[in-house]
This record gives sequence, C-alpha cells and structure tokens, in this order.
Amino acid sequence: MLKYPALKKTVCILLVCVFACTAVFPAFAGTRAEDAHLHFNADGRFRILNISDIQDDESLDTRVQTFLRRAVITACPDLIVLTGDNIYGSDVSSGQTATAIGQYMNIFQSLGVPVAVVFGNHDDNGSALSKEAQMRIYNSYSVDISYDEGSSMAGCGTYNVPIFGSSETDKVKFNLWMFDTGSSINNAVGSKYDYMRADQLQWYVSKSNELKAANGGVLVPSIAFQHIIVNDIYDALLESSGSGAVSYNGKSYVLPDTAAPGSIMREHPCPSGNAEERETESLAPPPGELSSERSEARLKGCAMTDASLRELCDDRHPHRPFGAPPPEGEARELAAPPEGEARSQVSFAPGLYAHGRYPFVLDPLFPVEGSPCGYGFVDLCANAQTAIDLMRTAFVKNTLVGATPRYFQRIDGSVNEEEFTDLTKPLVHVS
Repeated sequence: MLKYPALKKTVCILLVCVFACTAVFPAFAGTRAEDAHLHFNADGRFRILNISDIQDDESLDTRVQTFLRRAVITACPDLIVLTGDNIYGSDVSSGQTATAIGQYMNIFQSLGVPVAVVFGNHDDNGSALSKEAQMRIYNSYSVDISYDEGSSMAGCGTYNVPIFGSSETDKVKFNLWMFDTGSSINNAVGSKYDYMRADQLQWYVSKSNELKAANGGVLVPSIAFQHIIVNDIYDALLESSGSGAVSYNGKSYVLPDTAAPGSIMREHPCPSGNAEERETESLAPPPGELSSERSEARLKGCAMTDASLRELCDDRHPHRPFGAPPPEGEARELAAPPEGEARSQVSFAPGLYAHGRYPFVLDPLFPVEGSPCGYGFVDLCANAQTAIDLMRTAFVKNTLVGATPRYFQRIDGSVNEEEFTDLTKPLVHVS
C-alpha cells in the first residue's frame, strides 16, 4: 500500500521500467523470506510479535480481532510469527478453513506487517484442507513470507527467515528457524503429540553450515519457532506444588524465578510423547563431542540470542564488554560429570540432553549471583517501554482530536450545515 498517493504515477513508471528490464535480464528470485529482505532497524533492533493458538473458526471472536489489531499497533513489530494452532481445524470445510485464516490475516494485511507461519496440531486435525493447501492460502497475502523448504521433507512449513544488517544490508546478521512439528503419533501408550523428524534436523544442520560458511565460518545467531515443545522444557521448570503450579505426569511445576515479571503458566506444556523412541536420537553426539554441528542441531530452539544487542555497540555491559570473556572463576560452560556418575537426576523419560552435555553457553547480560542465569534489557526496560508505548498512543489520539474541527450551532440557527462543513466552499448561506 502506498503511503503517499502523489507518488503513484512515479512508482508506476518505475514498475514499467522494471518489467521492461526483466525481458532482457532474467530475475533470480530467492525464497519468499529472502525476497522480503527483513533487516535490523537503524537503532540495531528488530522486534518480533509472537502469536500462538488463536484456535478459532471462520467466525473469529470480535474480542480476539480487537486484541490482535491492538497488539500489532501497540507493539509496532517488524515481523509477526504465528506459531501454530492458528485455526481450530476440527471438522471444517475447505471454505471455512480459508475464511478462518482470512479473519486474522486480513488484519495483518491491512496493517502491512510481514507474517511468518508455523503449523500446529489443530491446523492439521480435521480440516478439509491439507497444510500444503493452507500454505497456499497464506501465500495469497502479500505480507506473508512463509514457504515450505521441500516436499521431500517431513511436514509442511519448515524453513528459515534471514534477518539482514541495518548497514550491511547484504549480510545475514540473524536467522529465524521455523519447524513443523506435526500433529500426533501412535505408540505403545496411545496417541501422543508428534515431534520434529530426522530429515528436518538434517536440513537444519545443512542450512546452518551454509549460513556459517557465508558468514566467514562464524555461526549465525538464531531463534527457533515450533508448536510442539521439546521434553526438555521440564528441565527449565521448578517442581513445586505452590501457588500457580500446573500438573504433568503426576508432578506439579511452577515457573522459575528467572521468568519475566508478570509471566503466568495456566496450562502445563505439552511435549512430544515419543521421548523413549525418539527418531532424532541418531543425532546424539558421542562422548567428548560438545561443540559439533550435530549437538547444535539438538538445541531445536531452546536457546535464544538477543540479536538487537549484538547490533548495538559492544560497550553497553556495565561490568564487561558484551561478548568479552568472563572474569576469572566465572563458569562459561556446564562441564560433563565424571565418568561413572549419574548424568541427570531427572526422573522422567530421557530427553535431548540425557547425555549431560549442553551445546550452548549461558552468558547473561546482567548476571545473578549464585545462578547461571541473569537479566537482559528486556527484563529491565519492559515497564518503561510499556509506558512509552501508551504515551505514544495517547499522543496520536490527542493529535487526531486536535486536528478534527468541531463547531457549535444553535438549535434555532439557520446556517447551511452542508456548506459550512465543506471547507472547499467559499460561501456559506444563512437566512
């Protein structure tokens, strides 16, 4: 959508020139995500609004519609990521599915914000349209940058979204992984949630190496988005029966103290039900192989790097430059336990880290004494940013009110209202 109508003619002329050139010079198009060429802003930031489990039908609740619109306007994101269960998907026709998707995509389309989609189990359960057909519906919207990396790979909608630099616009500074984790599986204990398959992880390793090579041999920082969570989520929760606890497999869990202020867990996480016979266990690194590409593949989106900080100058850490070595005695990685000792005290089924070795390093911006975790600018500035956003909204509303003329007229007055309110009329008739 053009913000300045006066430029339409110029833009049309330019488009004619572009189309004329394509007849001589063939176009080399990339993926939808690459063609979108998302990049960090001049201040080094890139904001993502993550929306999950809209889970409604073709008659999307008006309260949800209002919430989605307000959320986008308030957050002013550079990208919206839908992480599954976007529609209810149970016993619905193809027409109902298309209408359900349109209910929220039309909102994002009207606001002009790019959208990347990940499918969930509800998108795949009972809809008359396959995920491939649903992907084509999403692709019909100009703001959508989703795609499928290949039909030979499990699922639909596994792909990556590169984020380019603010100044180095041809260099990928950050990468977003989008994984389709399927719907459900049947094993010895019945129907359980599905999981990411080996060919998807193999693609991840290959693509990661490709990005690494293009980045001078340095891994590109990344975040992964998927709907069905890994079993290791319960390593991050605290076993407790206190206030706000949720139950899972006969135990109760609460959020850790390091969770963002105001965080609420109303439902227990629902990981894959195939922990014992995990197809991806073939990627487990052998003893001593702590930093291999295969161990990176096991991370599957559990680690997050604040790319906006990496785009900023390196001297913002009050204790040491960002990325610099820690002070003497500060641990930088979790060492493997001595040979023969138990690698984990977790009583539930072994997950991705049963070998006791972790393919990442915790390097908090503001460390917390006695903890490997810490805080970042998001924790410290969230309330201030919320206040700024509210004030900005108030400024816009007040500006619109001030710019809208209003007039008083006596009930017994005889002013021609139509002529008076038409500012193009030089004369207003009265009697």
